[in-house]
Amino acid sequence: MCLLILDLDDTIFETKSMSSEIFEAPISVLIKHCVNNNVKIVQETLIADLWSLPIDVVFSKHNIPNRITTSFYEEIAKIDDKQLSIKPFQDYSEVNSLTYKKVLVTTGLRELQMAKINALNIASNFEDIYIDDPRELPRKDKQLIFQSLIKQYQIDPKNIWVIGDNPTSEIRVGKALGMNTIQRKSESKSSTLDADYVIESFTELRKIIR
Repeated sequence: MCLLILDLDDTIFETKSMSSEIFEAPISVLIKHCVNNNVKIVQETLIADLWSLPIDVVFSKHNIPNRITTSFYEEIAKIDDKQLSIKPFQDYSEVNSLTYKKVLVTTGLRELQMAKINALNIASNFEDIYIDDPRELPRKDKQLIFQSLIKQYQIDPKNIWVIGDNPTSEIRVGKALGMNTIQRKSESKSSTLDADYVIESFTELRKIIR
C-alpha cells in the first residue's frame, strides 16, 4: 500500500492566482491597526508575507494583537468559493492518474481553505481532507495529523509520500517522521535539502513513486 499526502497552496494551485481584491477587507483591518498605533511596517512587506507564509506566522512576525486577528478572521470567513476564480495547476491531472490513496493536508483558516477546495472542485480526489487551522485548540498541526494518518491507515512511513512546496512545513515534518518527501518548486519557496526529490511538474511523479 502507498499513501500520498498533498499540500494545497502553491502545490495544487498557485496562491497568487487568487484575486487580491477579495482580500482587501481583511488586509485593511491589519493596515488600519498599524496606522492607528503608529506601527512601523512596510505595507508591501505585510501583504507579501500574507501571500507566502502561514497566517499565524505572519501575526507573530508583525506582533498583531488578538483583537485584531479576530477581526481579520471575521472578514476572511465572509469569502466563499463563488468569489474564487481559481484552477488547479495544468499538470494536476497527473496526480489523479496515480491510483494510490491520497489525503489532502493544508494549513490555514478552515473557512478559506474549504472555499479554495470547493472552488477547485477537488474534494472527491481525496480519501480524507485535514485542515490545520491555527485558531483551533488544541491545535492539530501537520506533525500530529501525519502521525494520525500512520495509525489510521496502518502504514509504514516508508510507504508514504509527502508532496508540498514548503520546506519548513510538510517537507520537514514528513522527513522527521521517516516519510518520502517531494518538494514542488514554487516562486515563494526555495529548494531544500530536506526533500528527497525536488520537482517542477507533477509529470515527474510517476517516475519517482513506484
